[in-house]
Amino acid sequence: MKLSHFLGFLVSALPVLAVPFQNASAIYDNVKVLRIPTGNITSELDSLVSKYNLDAWTLHIRPDCHLDVEVPAEKYSEFTTRVNGLLKGNGITVPIITMHEDLGASIRKESEETFSTTELKIQGTVLHYS
Repeated sequence: MKLSHFLGFLVSALPVLAVPFQNASAIYDNVKVLRIPTGNITSELDSLVSKYNLDAWTLHIRPDCHLDVEVPAEKYSEFTTRVNGLLKGNGITVPIITMHEDLGASIRKESEETFSTTELKIQGTVLHYS
């Protein structure tokens, strides 16, 4: 009997748990995530990320690899202009890839997909909720 009460509570709490994710995603609205080829200019790229106070998804920038970084809309144009200048000046022809056009929208979409299902499976038990 206690397990069924717990599972009932858990299922009823799921919509409430989804709300903070949706609200928290607002801080990422209009933030792009870029994948930048590094070539042999890792220190220059690291300096630019620091100068623009950006959050890097790549913990350790390595030569001839890539750097994934969040770029807010207000810094995008200036930052990408500087990066493109570095890449071109060093003969790096691999393009910058936009991984997320709007990170906030991507987070909301993923959250909606996670919580839109009508079934919840807990240790082999299928629970239906609406």
